[in-house]
Amino acid sequence: MKLILDEKVINLQNQLTSVSEIFMHIKNHLDETEKKFSHMEFDGEEIYEDFEEVIIERLSNLEVLEVVFVTLNELLNDLYHTGESYLKRALPEIRKTFDLFYQGSTEMAWTNMEQILIALNWVNQLVDSIDKLDHKPSNWEEYVVAITTIRNELPQLEDGIKAKDSTLIADILNYEIVPGLEALKQALTKSIDLEGERKNAN
Repeated sequence: MKLILDEKVINLQNQLTSVSEIFMHIKNHLDETEKKFSHMEFDGEEIYEDFEEVIIERLSNLEVLEVVFVTLNELLNDLYHTGESYLKRALPEIRKTFDLFYQGSTEMAWTNMEQILIALNWVNQLVDSIDKLDHKPSNWEEYVVAITTIRNELPQLEDGIKAKDSTLIADILNYEIVPGLEALKQALTKSIDLEGERKNAN
């Protein structure tokens, strides 16, 4: 098989001993270039997780394994866009949900609430991912304020869920969580405008 690391092409045997070699070459390339790992392409198919398992599973027939790297700026820009797009979709659904809770908790409200908790966890991980990078956006303080607002309300939100207090849940979503998410979305948009780029911009 061919292992492609940017412009570098390395020929490897399709055998188990090559698996550790692949990751050694990736580590060396990261050390040499200061780029960030993005994902892998197995004969043209993009894979974003469980890399070692997929390599072993496809080892016998694998022809080309391309490892995709990005610069720090490219990685940040991708995180900004992913977060902004996610929140644009999530916020209207959260608003619909707190309206449902104000009307009295319905089955739909509780189903949506499960999705909101997943969304809040995702947002938390997104901010953590940016925080772990060597470079932060120039408006990082706005991220910190927004995510702190959200994190501070989670224990009370969990209490409301345990008590099945639909009014409390609606109030927290309406007056705390949504404004926090809105602030985070605005911070992401500002980061794109100041430091990133709109890929489809004319």
